[in-house]
Amino acid sequence: METPVKTALREYVLRPPSGSRLKVAIWRIASRAHRVIRLYRCVTAWSATRMIASRLGNAVGRKKRSLERVYLRGSCDALYMRTGDSSDFKAFTQIFLEEEYKPLRAIAAPRVIVDCGSNVGYSSRYLLEAFPSARVIAIEPDPENFRICQLNLEPFRNRASVLQAAVWTHATQLSLSRGAFRDGREWTTQVRRPGEGESADVAAIDIESLLKKEAIDTIDLLKIDIEGSELELFRSECCGNWIRRVKNLAIELHDTDCANTFFAALDGFQYDLEQSGELQICLNIQLPAEDGLRHSAGSIPVRDRSA
Repeated sequence: METPVKTALREYVLRPPSGSRLKVAIWRIASRAHRVIRLYRCVTAWSATRMIASRLGNAVGRKKRSLERVYLRGSCDALYMRTGDSSDFKAFTQIFLEEEYKPLRAIAAPRVIVDCGSNVGYSSRYLLEAFPSARVIAIEPDPENFRICQLNLEPFRNRASVLQAAVWTHATQLSLSRGAFRDGREWTTQVRRPGEGESADVAAIDIESLLKKEAIDTIDLLKIDIEGSELELFRSECCGNWIRRVKNLAIELHDTDCANTFFAALDGFQYDLEQSGELQICLNIQLPAEDGLRHSAGSIPVRDRSA
């Protein structure tokens, strides 16, 4: 159990202070030192040293692009990460160092986890290690992210499957849009309807069809990080059909419209709401919510990770 002192220190290094330049400078030093310590505790010393060297190289303009192996402490299986000006390190930091998905550990022995927008598989990997009896279905539309996701989930091939597809309101064909959203790096690849005369890049699947295809009755945990497509997903009238079959949900909402649409879709359901980093986490989703609290998106802050 975390002591009050540890909690205070963690809150200090994670939240930028207001005030003088000196306070901000001290916070930056403390925050970076905290991340280095967490990094060495999370991965092997050799992996941590190489990751720090790569980050320093980026800072001085030596953005050499390569695919490196990282070894988490206590694991013999490599985790693959792109170096250079890639979003992989930030994704790694959010999931393994800051542990944004840690509140999900409160879920009792989930059997089926669906990871919509799995990127390079770090979230799926974290959840597979957190829940040794769970099966994960990871879905990622970008072909390069998909390839690395396959590498990262290969050690769990008996419990994990990776689909190259986009999550949408219905089965169709979509186009990929890169470099135009947020910071423009790999984790911001979007999907959209093809323009007139434009060829499609990726197949799309809807969640209800996925449930039928995989013979799934209930999703114990649904994770959604689909770079704004949640707006389409949750404003569709058919979303109510499959939400009833989801027990817990973790989602990144990318703007206020997405947040309003998402919480409107959950209106009438009862659930416990938590925020963890950029995630909104809905635990113990139940219907009907006759006496339960109804959560309003107006009170939910939406963070812009391009900042």
